[in-house]
Amino acid sequence: MFGLTKRLSVVACLAFVAGCGSASAPESTPDIIGVWRGTDQVGQIMECTFNPQGRLTVKISGANGSFNKRGTYKVDLSQDPAHLDIKLDDREEIHTILDHIDDKHLAFENINSSEERPTKFGDRKIVFKRQ
Repeated sequence: MFGLTKRLSVVACLAFVAGCGSASAPESTPDIIGVWRGTDQVGQIMECTFNPQGRLTVKISGANGSFNKRGTYKVDLSQDPAHLDIKLDDREEIHTILDHIDDKHLAFENINSSEERPTKFGDRKIVFKRQ
C-alpha cells in the first residue's frame, strides 16, 4: 500500500475485530474511550476510536491514500509506561506504550508489529487530541 502495511501506526490508533485475548476493555481504561486524532511523523492524519468493549477503529489518511481498519485493543495501566496492545484485522499484534497525558490528550509510540514493545517514548511518539 503506501508504507502503512509495514508500519501500522496505532495505532494505533490506533485501532479492531480480531481478538486480543480479552472480550472487553479493562475497567481501568475508561479515560481512553472515545475518538482521538493525531498526526504521525510523515504528516498522515490518524483517527483512533476506542470503545468500552475493547474494540478499536483506526483511520489513517495522507498524501498516498487512506487506511481504514478495525480490531481490538488491550491496555495495562499497571505498567510504567502503560502498555497498549492492538490487533488489527488479520495482522500481527502491535505491542506499544501509552501515555494518558490528560482528559484531552494521549500519546503512544508509533511502531510496527515486528518491533518489540518500547520501554520509553522516542521520536515516533504521536500525541492525540480527544475529538
